Amino acid sequence: MKKYIFIVLIVIVLGGLFFFFRKYSAAPTPAPSGNSATAPAPAPVQPNSVNPPIKPVKAPLKSEGRLVVGITDATVPLDSIQGIQMVINEVKIRNSSTQKWISLSSTARVYNLLALDRAADLAVFSDNNVPRGIYDQVRISIAKVSVLKSDTATAAMLPASTMTINGKIIVINGKDAVVSFDFLSDKSLHITQKGSYLFIPVVRVQIKSQSSVQIMNDVIHSAGGVTDIDSTVGMNEKGVVKTNFILDKNTNLDVIDNIIQIVPTVK
Repeated sequence: MKKYIFIVLIVIVLGGLFFFFRKYSAAPTPAPSGNSATAPAPAPVQPNSVNPPIKPVKAPLKSEGRLVVGITDATVPLDSIQGIQMVINEVKIRNSSTQKWISLSSTARVYNLLALDRAADLAVFSDNNVPRGIYDQVRISIAKVSVLKSDTATAAMLPASTMTINGKIIVINGKDAVVSFDFLSDKSLHITQKGSYLFIPVVRVQIKSQSSVQIMNDVIHSAGGVTDIDSTVGMNEKGVVKTNFILDKNTNLDVIDNIIQIVPTVK
């Protein structure tokens, strides 16, 4: 008797499981509503997304104007190079009257130069209110440069870690001024006889006054204004910055005793 009861119980359980799975497997998939459509693809990573966001600047005082500094790269494609990463740790400007330097930011920020080129973005470095006046020099400090090739990052040696550039930054009460550093990677990157990378900066510097600036997602958007400076500067192998100078890509370079030097061509 117990045997038959046990068999009946098994049949009931199996039957229940059959109808349960049949019911839910046949249930139609709900149609997506207006708010539950397929999740959008993630937003593309910004070229400088590893950096902390720049805090919005407060309204300038009556004796101040706004000065925004940006970094970009308008270069031609570099064969087999995946990226060039630059770390900038400070930008300063010098007041032409007092000869005193003002640090705009000493917070290191990382930029993928080739990504900036592809996106055609001017990535923000700093956003400040500074005393009105004329500033005649800007100094940019570069902590390091790395070249990414075949998924491997290799350090590139710099002739000097700072570039001091002559220019004219005009800061007017309540107005926006913009300084942009456009690193030309294709003209800056060199390879030694031994295959080491050198980054000898060539930079297009643009300075605008009386502009209208907005910063969205750490990208600078400026409209109008007066272009006070638009020039190219380059560093030589000794770290000296010159106007309208580009070290010839065919120059034979090597590192001797940790110093970049021009050497005779090996025949």
